[in-house]
Amino acid sequence: NTNTNTSNRRPITTANATTATTANGQSSSQGTSARRRRQQPAAPVHPTRKKATPSVHPTATTSAHQHQTAGTSGVPSSSLTSHTATTAATAATSAPVTASASSASSRTATAAAAAAATAATAAAAAANAPPGNAVNRAALGRPRRLGNAVYRAELVSQYRTKEPHPRALSIPENIQSGIMKTPTQETLQTLVDYLVRGESDPFMKVKLLHDWVTDNIVYDLESYHNRTFTAEGCAWAHVIRTGKSVCAGYAAVFLELCKAATIECQTISGKARGLSFSLFGKEDMSDKNHAWNAVRINGDWFLIDTTWDSGHASEENTSVTQYQTLFLFADPSVMIMTHFPEDPRWQLLGNNPKTAEEFSRTPRYSAEFMDLGLEPVAGLEKVTHCFDRFEFRLAVPAHVGMFARLYPKHSSCSVRTQAVLVQHDRSGSANVRVLFPAVGEWKLTLFAGPRGERSKPAVLDLGLVSTSAARKSFCETSHVDERLCLLSPVQEGLAARTNVLFRARIDPEEAAGKEVFVNFEGSSHANVPLLSSTDGDASLRQAMINVPADAARVRLCIKPSGSRRFNISHEFNVTWA
Repeated sequence: NTNTNTSNRRPITTANATTATTANGQSSSQGTSARRRRQQPAAPVHPTRKKATPSVHPTATTSAHQHQTAGTSGVPSSSLTSHTATTAATAATSAPVTASASSASSRTATAAAAAAATAATAAAAAANAPPGNAVNRAALGRPRRLGNAVYRAELVSQYRTKEPHPRALSIPENIQSGIMKTPTQETLQTLVDYLVRGESDPFMKVKLLHDWVTDNIVYDLESYHNRTFTAEGCAWAHVIRTGKSVCAGYAAVFLELCKAATIECQTISGKARGLSFSLFGKEDMSDKNHAWNAVRINGDWFLIDTTWDSGHASEENTSVTQYQTLFLFADPSVMIMTHFPEDPRWQLLGNNPKTAEEFSRTPRYSAEFMDLGLEPVAGLEKVTHCFDRFEFRLAVPAHVGMFARLYPKHSSCSVRTQAVLVQHDRSGSANVRVLFPAVGEWKLTLFAGPRGERSKPAVLDLGLVSTSAARKSFCETSHVDERLCLLSPVQEGLAARTNVLFRARIDPEEAAGKEVFVNFEGSSHANVPLLSSTDGDASLRQAMINVPADAARVRLCIKPSGSRRFNISHEFNVTWA
């Protein structure tokens, strides 16, 4: 979700964003934020906001970049952008939860805390529960239909800027210190009045409240791991005073801010896929391990998770502050990939809510998967049993590039790159193909992001069980170059002194001024250029070559015209029959 990525790990594509941070505003906001962070008690958290540098790289390990899984803590771990929190009460009305996670008493206490967390809003929730055909309306754009529900991204895209509002980061010292040192209804109201002053747009009001919470509360991983979070510790005043909490505390603070701003808000409890998520394990759908919110604007409900938008858990098991807006006015079809509410009406999917069984069978998609414009693959399940190979196809927008890696079940190091091949075609789809090197259980991770960017976040995890090993592997992909897609040959090993038809597709926008050719390593034979196809396909390049007997390897390459430097895209060993 965000681990070695976020802030910039996902592309900023909201061109119509209306919020711009001024130089002065940014400076004062950083100063306020830094003061706030230094007031935090000593805990395994980062003291100041830092924008993480994307580090997802083909050669990086799984735990280091690809998974942004939120922890069952409300903070995304170093994996698929999601953070999960253990549900605690939002008011000091229940006994402390201190037993270990493995004990029956802990499960009972956690359930009691979750019940207490929603007790305060149960009556309101019943009276104002989302209708079965809840609709998020907008005047522009083609809606994504989910049963009877409609969600229009155009309505909320200007608020999902991936940057916090300057006003939320530059609270005057007297107001900020007042609420932090003495969180009362009076100081809370003063803070809210400042945040929403002069703002008539209800969506922007909610964003301002969301941004203040994400900037001033850090996830309490210590109490989560030690199971020492309590109902009292999740009360909104205690959370603001200490500056840390688990998910229930985040939800409680956001709820209280909304009340002060006269914005209708509810707290939702349910199951979320976080640190405790196991790709091959059976999900306990009765485990209500997370809390988030919904707000009502102009009669329609919108989903918000301030916990998952505030940061993530690092590999060192510390809370890292890292702002995002993936869960601000989240698309219900995206939210249901990681959040399963106890009350199915809060899915906001109209008359077609997902069942617990359907949720548990769904692969682990990250919110960035949808944010890039990718669509879930029909029929794809969390774990699939295969013979010696696996393959699926998905639609890919023109601006998105991707690659995939295969990992043994219990390893963070991917197997050789010859196990997976991703092929883009001219219709805007990509074919992901896997040849298993051995019998066993595997994790297939798909990485995606803007084309041309080498660092990409993990957006999809699949569990695969192979019952046989493939006899061959794919050719080696030595350079992840999305401009060039190899169509044939694709399997490793080219027989010497045989004719082979090389076919590759190059991005039409990249074709001008580029040369694609076959190079023979260790051979005196000249490079063989791949020429444009005669069938009218401007993106296709092909050539028939005879594999020289003295070549050690055959390499497909691309380079700018006239340049001596080139990139190796794919490599083949030369074999003798």
